[in-house]
Amino acid sequence: MHDVALSAGLVIVGRTCTRALIIAARKRRWLEHNAIIIGSGPIAGELARLLRRYPVRAAVRRLRRRGVPAGRQRTSARRTLDDLEHLVRLLDCEVLVIADSDCPESALIEYLLHPVSASCDLWAVPRLWGSRTHGRYPDHVGAIPIVQIGDITFTGPRWAIKRASDVAFAALALIVLSPLLLLCVIATLLDGGRGVLFRQERIGRYGKPFQVLKFRSMRPVDEHESQTNWSIAHDQRVGPIGRFMRRTSLDELPQLWNILRGEMSVVGPRPERPYFVEKFSAEYPNYAMRHRVPVGLTGLAQVSGL
Repeated sequence: MHDVALSAGLVIVGRTCTRALIIAARKRRWLEHNAIIIGSGPIAGELARLLRRYPVRAAVRRLRRRGVPAGRQRTSARRTLDDLEHLVRLLDCEVLVIADSDCPESALIEYLLHPVSASCDLWAVPRLWGSRTHGRYPDHVGAIPIVQIGDITFTGPRWAIKRASDVAFAALALIVLSPLLLLCVIATLLDGGRGVLFRQERIGRYGKPFQVLKFRSMRPVDEHESQTNWSIAHDQRVGPIGRFMRRTSLDELPQLWNILRGEMSVVGPRPERPYFVEKFSAEYPNYAMRHRVPVGLTGLAQVSGL
């Protein structure tokens, strides 16, 4: 009997302390995350009201689909799904909630495959929630059930360990290979004159653009050509030193700096140019999934010579 009383007391004390910590964290805005609600009906409106009332989620915005009457929405922003990418980056959004039961499945799939959604925790209000009286859901906002969807392994300790290993590898490689890097700089100067580094916009994780670095091995005719055409074998614009550097992948070594900056990883998908990302995304439905992980210095495409 004494053990039962002690256990009950510890449970009460534990829950009381936990509740006090949660309340304190809410008051100090420790638990706040920017959220976007996709929906235009009463459920979306009630969800926005609850999230504002209990500020575990801050900077709430409602995103409605084009063609859906706005009605009497008390929101500070009325957006469409076309604005999703801009709005996520503008608000530094961390939570996306789908609360539109009328949204077509095709639109939902397109949205779920969008690289922007990979950077956020993705939640959804079950479509049949309003018509069922039984069943359990893993979480609630007030009386509204929500379920987490998508893969949750793209963040957390695993990625922290991967990031730490990337930084350690890149820093060590820059130190060990510094004599080789110096030789590459001198060779590039002798082969093509000034302008040792070549910078080009590529698409990284979550669809964010960044400037990839390489040793210059060729000179394109114009900027548009460099963005919309791949180089080919025996290209006349590539000198002998540049051809050797490309064949041995020495021209890729400056990307170690991209890794240190967090724009790339050691192993990952090939970083591609915006023109080709748009082209491949239209041709291959699941192409955007590759942007859920960091692009890499090496990977399947790179070792295959692509």
